[in-house]
Formats: sequence, C-alpha cells, structure tokens
Amino acid sequence: MWCLPRSAQQQLWKYYNFLQKGNLDLRGAEAAVEPYEEDNPWGIRFIIRLMLASDYQELKIGCVSEQQAKDWKDKINRVAAKGDLASATVQTRQQETEQRISQELSNLVVYFQCVNFKVERPSPYEISSFPESKMERHIQTIPKALIDFHRIGFSRVYPKATRVDSSNYNPVPMWNHGCQMVSLNYQTGGDNGLNPTWCHLMGFKVSNPECALIRFVVGDDDSLREPSQIGHATYPVLCLREGFRSVPLKNHYSEEIELASLLIHLKIEKINETVIKDKLKYELLKMIEEAEKNNDKERVMHLRSDYERRK
Repeated sequence: MWCLPRSAQQQLWKYYNFLQKGNLDLRGAEAAVEPYEEDNPWGIRFIIRLMLASDYQELKIGCVSEQQAKDWKDKINRVAAKGDLASATVQTRQQETEQRISQELSNLVVYFQCVNFKVERPSPYEISSFPESKMERHIQTIPKALIDFHRIGFSRVYPKATRVDSSNYNPVPMWNHGCQMVSLNYQTGGDNGLNPTWCHLMGFKVSNPECALIRFVVGDDDSLREPSQIGHATYPVLCLREGFRSVPLKNHYSEEIELASLLIHLKIEKINETVIKDKLKYELLKMIEEAEKNNDKERVMHLRSDYERRK
C-alpha cells in the first residue's frame, strides 16, 4: 500500500480533477526512487518522483519500503516505454497512409487537368470540354485532325444549354471521332405503347457481321414536341436466330420494362461470296467509266489496278 506524504498533499490537490478522469498519460514519463527522511504518520520511507511529459510536469508518490518503490518504478517505466512505442507505431502508420493516399490522389489529378483545346498539342495528362455544337463544327472542319488528337488527348462533350426539354443529341459521330466522354441528359422513365403493331418488311445487308449490331427502338411521335423513346434493345448480329422471336425492351436506364417486348420474325440469308465479288467488280467498272468521262487519269489507273487485283 502506498500514499502521499503530508508535504505532498497540496501538490496532489492540483492533480485532483485530472486524476478523477481515471487515467494518467505515462507516455514519455520517467520514474526515479528517492529516500524520504521526514517524519510522517503513514510510515513513508521512499518517494517515487514521476516526471511527466504532459503539462503536469512532476508527481511524487510515497512508498513504505524501498522494494515497493522500485517495483512501482519499474512498472511505470515499462508502461511509459510501451506507450512511446505504440504511439510511434501509430504515428508512423498514419504518416505512411497519408503519404500513400496523397500520392495516389496526385496521380489522379494530373490525368484530369482541364485545358483549352489545342488540336496540334495533345497531351495524355489534359482534357478539353466542348458543347455539342462546337464538337459538331470540329467534326465538319477538321475530322482527321480530331481523330489524330484523340489518339493521345482526351475530350468531354456535353449537351448544349438550349436543350431545356432534356433532349439529347446523337453521340455516335462524337464516338466515331474518338471522343472518350460523351455526356447525355439524364432522362426520366415514362411512356405506354398501347400494343402497337407494324406490318413492315425490312431488309439489311451486313458486310461485317463480326462487328455489326442490330438495334430496335420504339418511339412516341408527338406533333407538339420532339419524338421520345419508349424502349430499345440492341443485339450483336452473330447472336441472332431465325424464326419468331420475342425482343424484351429496356428503358432509358437500360432496365427491362415489365411486359414490354416486340414480336418479330427473322430470316437470315447468306450471300454467295462469288456474287459479292462480281458485284464489287461491276461497281468498279462503273467507277472507271465515270473517271474516264471526267478525264481523271490518276483515278482511272488506281481503279483499274484494283479491278485487276480482284480478278
């Protein structure tokens, strides 16, 4: 058992409110044992002088024997050492985490630096923004330069401000010219087809089925506003099967619309390769005749070379 001598009672009062919290910060503390020779009614013979790293700089603890004082001193020093090690470990880990996150954020920032568009100076660390009308003008005036630019640089296209009805432009020309981010207005779900029917026969010639897609779109044509889309569905041509097929429709968010589908009859005919070659040669002969009429000798020579190669 240990207690404070009477001479230390006044000092203890300063720490009373602090000790009421139930803990004492021993990180960085140092404990030393000193003899206590003053007479006292508690039998205290030794003092543990505790030097704290906190605002309370020194604390004296009374002990009745030297062994008791040394035991408490060793325990205090061990706790203080563990506290320093734990604090240093936590601080080191925190610094490493902050350094790693900061570097990752820094790496992301450079890839999205917004700059003015300069077609002759593309950079993989910069991005330029365009309204749809400006990008459409670039597509008309500098299509090849635009494609070359997007091999290195990045661009973002957004709808023009006059689309107050939340309508959208056609994003395909932007994609075809390399634009990586083509923003569209976010639509709301709507619309009822009321079981419409179409009795139309439609035919398509597919030259490259490995890359071709077929898209079904059902729209609502209102004379008072622009036509709106009710549902859509898109499939690779190679995934199509002949016969009567049900085509489930999806909304603007590409979510399936309950009980909404198209009933179609599909027939696929493979064209003979010889027929295709003969048709291409026939088209080349027509182009040669037209070039000869225009006295374009260079074009005639180029087309004749192509024609001879296809024989």
